[in-house]
Amino acid sequence: TGANCWRSWDDLKDNWPWMERALESRINGEYHKYAGPGCWIDPDMMIVGQQLSYGFDHPSFLTPNEQYTHVSLWAMVGAPLLIGCDLATLDGFTKNLLMNHEVIAVSQDRLGKVARRIRHTDAESIWVRPLMGGFTAVALVNRSPIAREIKVSFKELDIDGKCWVKDIWRQKCEGRHADDYVVTVPPHGTKLIKIRSVDCSKCE
Repeated sequence: TGANCWRSWDDLKDNWPWMERALESRINGEYHKYAGPGCWIDPDMMIVGQQLSYGFDHPSFLTPNEQYTHVSLWAMVGAPLLIGCDLATLDGFTKNLLMNHEVIAVSQDRLGKVARRIRHTDAESIWVRPLMGGFTAVALVNRSPIAREIKVSFKELDIDGKCWVKDIWRQKCEGRHADDYVVTVPPHGTKLIKIRSVDCSKCE
C-alpha cells in the first residue's frame, strides 16, 4: 500500500531467454492494462554493464543487440530504470546505452500511458506507446536469432496518412513515410522509433 511500482517478474539473470520472458510472455504482455501513474510495473533491475549474477563478476551476457532491446522495452513500459551494475566500471557502450536522453524521455513521458503489445509471434513483437505532443513510440522487436525484416502499417497503430519517423536511439529523422514502416532488425535487436503525423512541419 502506498507504493508507486510493483514487481511483475522474478529476479533477472543476464541471458536472453530470461530477460525476454520478463516482458514477452503472454501474461506479461497484458500488464499495460494495470500500469500507469501510481502503479508502474517493475520487471526488476536492468542487466547491463558489469554483473554479479551466476556467482561471479562478468560483463553482461546479453549481446549489444539484446541490451538495446532490454533498455528499449523497459522504457516503453515505463519500468523503473534501475541498474544493478558497478557504476565505476561502466564502459562507453553501457554509458551510451543508459544516457540517451531521447530514450529516457520515452520512459519518463508525462502523458503517463505505457506501451501495449499489438503483435506477438515466435519471430517478432511490436509495442506501441502514446507520448505527449502527438507522438507515438513504437518498438519493433526481432525475437529471431537471425536478422529479418519487420513491417508495421500505420493502420495497425491507429494512425492515418503519412507520418514523420525518427530513430530514437540514433536521434535521427528518417523522413516521411506513407501507410507503413519497414526495417531490417538485427538478431534479438529492436528498432525504437517515434512517429507523428505529417500535419506537423517536422520530426520534432
